[in-house]
Amino acid sequence: MKDMYSFDATVEEAYSAYDAVTAAYYAIFRRIGIPFVVAEADSGNMGGSKSHEYHLVSSVGEDTLLTCTCCGYTANEELATGHLKTSPSLLENTPVEHTHEPLGTYEATHAMEFSYAKYTGQNQNNEAVTGYTVIVTPKGRTVNLLKVQTSLGRHLQSKEKIQDGSSIELNGVHHKTILSIPEEIKKSDLHVFLDNGVMPLKYTLAQSGFENATVHAADHYRIAEAGDFCNSCHEDGKSTPLSSVKAIEVGHTFYLGTKYSAALDCGFKVPSQPEKVPAQMGCYGIGVTRLLASVAEATHDDRGIVWPTSIAPYSVCIVPTHDKNVELHKVADKIYDQLEATRFLEKDIIMDDRKAGFGSKMKDAELIGYPFIAVVGQKAISNQIVELHERVKGEKNIVTEVPLGELEKWIQQRLSV
Repeated sequence: MKDMYSFDATVEEAYSAYDAVTAAYYAIFRRIGIPFVVAEADSGNMGGSKSHEYHLVSSVGEDTLLTCTCCGYTANEELATGHLKTSPSLLENTPVEHTHEPLGTYEATHAMEFSYAKYTGQNQNNEAVTGYTVIVTPKGRTVNLLKVQTSLGRHLQSKEKIQDGSSIELNGVHHKTILSIPEEIKKSDLHVFLDNGVMPLKYTLAQSGFENATVHAADHYRIAEAGDFCNSCHEDGKSTPLSSVKAIEVGHTFYLGTKYSAALDCGFKVPSQPEKVPAQMGCYGIGVTRLLASVAEATHDDRGIVWPTSIAPYSVCIVPTHDKNVELHKVADKIYDQLEATRFLEKDIIMDDRKAGFGSKMKDAELIGYPFIAVVGQKAISNQIVELHERVKGEKNIVTEVPLGELEKWIQQRLSV
């Protein structure tokens, strides 16, 4: 990992540092030359209020991103929001549906689905805190438990029900589990989360034995899906549908605030205040080895890797066509010395002088993925010409005959593209 942390005096300065790092990350991935996306992300257990993920687009990626081709909005599936294909506002004249569930009675003008979860945490006295949640979402849509967990955790901290800065565990349970809850547990709080896709909706506490319920403001508590309308450029019920893409996460940035600095007494003195002020923190990382593996995954074909010139182990591999031709090897050595002496190619040239057949050398060069393979054959002796093979993913090599005197200039131009 490439790890970095920032410490600032104010939120504004911390945001400025965060923006500077994200701009640098953007430049790094753009310079590598592989298609990438920057997605809004949930901070998860890291905490903080601002977070972005950096992904390489790949069909074998473990992450699903939702993106809008119109405004560029991109977010991880766990954080993405979108308008439903059919807006609840269009269903105002639909007959009201009455539903009775173990933890409440509901009235809505939209088909509903119910999910239940149990949460656990610790209060200020390090005592266990337990409760239950019911999440109401549109029929057929998956609950975003991560968002429910985040919202519930913030609410419980604001009410001082759990330790400040701590997290809660949220685990789904079957509705039959709700019916068998012991009476002493029913004194726990019950929290109702209503997805905005089933609004308008009325809720009343059923005869379940729970003493009270907190109904949270309607929000996007479902997993967004491809085909939902983009939330960022949505207007009058019309916008671009979100599309789905698979990607591999290779970097992440977090604005952490004072979650860790306050807990670890990492702060600074201000003349006007007797107590230390906790530092505003940021956390940033790029998975270097993961990035290399991801690039190889994204650029390979059936002949091997096709490295971008920006991170290739060597830009040019020199391959003589005959390993026993002394004159040919002298020319290859001359080309090697000439290119190695140039500033932009220093330590970026490799010679395959193994005692092996030309065919196997070419296969190995393509397998390793050198961007350019300089084939030094009989034409290099008779006509002062070298064959330059440019590796292209999924296609035949682009072969160009280049005079020895123009070789350095030709390679420099191709590397600067």
